[in-house]
Amino acid sequence: MTGERCRNEYVRAFTFLELMAVMLIISILAAAIFPAARRLRQNALRARASSEAACLAQAISAYRLSLGVWPCQTQNAVDTTWTTNAHIMRALCDNPRKEVFMETPACSQAGGEFLDPWGRSYLAAMDENADGVVALQASLSGLMFCTNVRGSAAVASWGPDPSDPRLRIIASAP
Repeated sequence: MTGERCRNEYVRAFTFLELMAVMLIISILAAAIFPAARRLRQNALRARASSEAACLAQAISAYRLSLGVWPCQTQNAVDTTWTTNAHIMRALCDNPRKEVFMETPACSQAGGEFLDPWGRSYLAAMDENADGVVALQASLSGLMFCTNVRGSAAVASWGPDPSDPRLRIIASAP
């Protein structure tokens, strides 16, 4: 063995049991992190829906103050709730004075509708009887949405789960 060096070193690798322990620790950490990340995402979507609803309510109110009529006014003696908002969005964007009342991201629109983060149209209601209270009334797949809100315009979202009234989002404008 000239010129060659003979080594008898012990090379140690991970055992199957050690690898399984590491995988178990990683899976426990993942199980703890994923629900928290999901909650954060849901909270972010709710905050976005709340902000968009407030902006739409303010835009409807600003339209009324600027032009003297509601967008899509029905001349009813009772408040009107619009379950689809394409007509309202069209009125806000294409009005006689060419004023911009609301900028909406293209990703939130489908067929002229302004959609909430869960893909449903925002509900919009206007105080057409001028009593200072907006009556929001709508139904979705047999579920009812009935509430009164102080203000001149109100916008609502069914939220992530339409069957849970606690998750619904409502915004109003004075």
